Amino acid sequence: MKPLKISEINAYINKIMKMDPILKRVSIVGELSSFKAYPSGHIYMTFKDDQAQLPGIMYKWQASAMSFLPKVGMEVEAQGQISIYEKTGKLQMVVEEIKPRGQGALYEEFLRIKGQLEKEGLFDMDRKRPLPKYPERVGLVTSLKAAALQDFLKVLARRNPGIEVVLSPSSVQGPKAPEELIQAFLRLDKREDLDLIVVTRGGGSIEDLWAFNDENLARALDKRRHPLVAAIGHEVDFTIIEMVADRRASTPSVAAEMISRDRQEWVQDLDQAYARLVAPLREKIKGLSYDLDKSKNRMDKDLKKDRFLSEKRALENRSLRIHQGLKLSLMAQDQALGQARLSLSPRGLAHKIDHKQDQLEAKKQALTQTLRGLLDQEDKSLNRTFYQLDKYADGFLRHRVYRKDGGLILRAQDVQPEDEIRIDFIDGLVGAKINYVEEKESDI
Repeated sequence: MKPLKISEINAYINKIMKMDPILKRVSIVGELSSFKAYPSGHIYMTFKDDQAQLPGIMYKWQASAMSFLPKVGMEVEAQGQISIYEKTGKLQMVVEEIKPRGQGALYEEFLRIKGQLEKEGLFDMDRKRPLPKYPERVGLVTSLKAAALQDFLKVLARRNPGIEVVLSPSSVQGPKAPEELIQAFLRLDKREDLDLIVVTRGGGSIEDLWAFNDENLARALDKRRHPLVAAIGHEVDFTIIEMVADRRASTPSVAAEMISRDRQEWVQDLDQAYARLVAPLREKIKGLSYDLDKSKNRMDKDLKKDRFLSEKRALENRSLRIHQGLKLSLMAQDQALGQARLSLSPRGLAHKIDHKQDQLEAKKQALTQTLRGLLDQEDKSLNRTFYQLDKYADGFLRHRVYRKDGGLILRAQDVQPEDEIRIDFIDGLVGAKINYVEEKESDI
């Protein structure tokens, strides 16, 4: 017989095994001594009993259909084909299906409940509610003796101690647990002061967690009024109520992190909110300040103009009176001179005319000096008035006082008791009547 190559003999053995009616579809029972999922989606595992072990592989298209995640040390029942990996000549099982061993009845019931509730839509995404971003009061359903309670409270206190926890205790394992869990949940769900509810416990076997697969509990949670977070088990365990809940957390600690925000995140959110609120207000204040400055400048100009015109008119009136007085005086002197000329005799006429002309010239010079002095005084008075206007401008910005006929009132001496006046404020007009007038000294 011709010698065979290693690859040929491995291929031949593999062919024989695939043709064997037992090996091509076999069920085995054993304990998982290793289990690892790779990024490719394939899962590699090892089955063992007290005398031997058998490697196994589950390709990604079968692995994606698994309804639970096996753990090392779990006793399982697997179905598949026994073959040889031709490259190494290593015996292996190509696993097509795997399920827990010794829990078959419970697992089958789990699949039945899951299928029924899924068919009714209890797991649909459109039933899921968003969790509140900033919860203030949280309801918690768990056992007072459970380690999950301390894990949850410890993480919550570290991240956000301001969140209040309302505990509704219940057993989380055993035949009475499903009904106790329902009642504990309903006690919280009927309250109006909660933002959300968390149901949690630590991990365990399928028997330990079975209360959370109860159909009645699942239906009670489905009718909830508050958002619900379910945290049952440690990573690999998955229960019915976690499929019903709005959010699932792998552990109690993760649930506490999920519903709370770190204090630093709160500070950042507040800073951002403050910036969003202040920016438009600053722009508004800037615009109002600009408008206010424009109005103030306009009022300053109006006020100074009014005061200037009033003082100018007063000065013009005084100057007019002085000029009129001077004119009248000159006219009187001319008349007196004419009469004197008529009364003089021809002999002393020239002498008297010269004498009168000298007197008249002297009076003219004296009157001119008097007029210049009065004009200088009026000019100084006007300058003092402008100085006082600038000095007291801010006071006049608040209001103006007018006579009934519209004339601007600047001094107490401009009014008499029983006069009717009008006060013009920034925001409106006020009519009034003078009860008394009391003058005081002023630089104006």
